[in-house]
Amino acid sequence: SSYVFGATLFFLANNLLEAATLSLLSKKMPKAWAAGVLNSGFLTTIMGLGGRVLGNLIVTVVGNSVQHAAQVDDLLMLPLCVLWVVTIGLYYCRWKHFAMDT
Repeated sequence: SSYVFGATLFFLANNLLEAATLSLLSKKMPKAWAAGVLNSGFLTTIMGLGGRVLGNLIVTVVGNSVQHAAQVDDLLMLPLCVLWVVTIGLYYCRWKHFAMDT
């Protein structure tokens, strides 16, 4: 029961912090990105949705491929760590593109 409580608390904390994080992110985006249909708010929303879909897909695939629930945590770490390394690597390669003069 402590695992379920911890997972629920973690889920709620992530959902509560998402609004504040996205609000702060929108304040730092360039003004040029705020124009048109594909503005920064829309793109941020779509990227958040894509992250949720990808995360849910990974959890579903791993959950369906194991015999015991205890194996799910172990098997989730590899794809999530790979995604993390790829994301950091892409950002590192293009960091000057993302840097903003303020």
